[in-house]
Amino acid sequence: MDDAGVVLLFRDKAYLHPEKVVDLVRRAVPLAFGPENDPRKEEFKQLQEKKEEIDKLAHKQVQRILWSGLGFFMCQVGLFFRLTFWEFSWDVMEPIAFFTTASGLLVGYAYFLITSRDPTYQDFMERLFLSEAEKALRCTEV
Repeated sequence: MDDAGVVLLFRDKAYLHPEKVVDLVRRAVPLAFGPENDPRKEEFKQLQEKKEEIDKLAHKQVQRILWSGLGFFMCQVGLFFRLTFWEFSWDVMEPIAFFTTASGLLVGYAYFLITSRDPTYQDFMERLFLSEAEKALRCTEV
């Protein structure tokens, strides 16, 4: 009966109406089983290209933000170095460095409380990417 197409055997189950299974699969994956000249395929291809363009733009923006963060922290270290060895002494700069570090930890903890996600580089980059992709999508829709 399976070879005749009357019954469909799949994963140790027998389906008595294989045409209903085929219809369900066609509805779940409509473009894969459609005709070659289906206009939805061309529209889908255009949307894929638009998404790739938005992803590239968002990735570029995220990289710009992350490099700016690196520049900020390098300037901070340079400023602390300058203040420690030329302007003041370690006795003056130690509490300033401590409170700056503690403030960074507080910002990370606040990020965790607000987003309920770990303040890791990967998570931060993913959230930035999604945010920038949404902004780019809104700009292209207008």
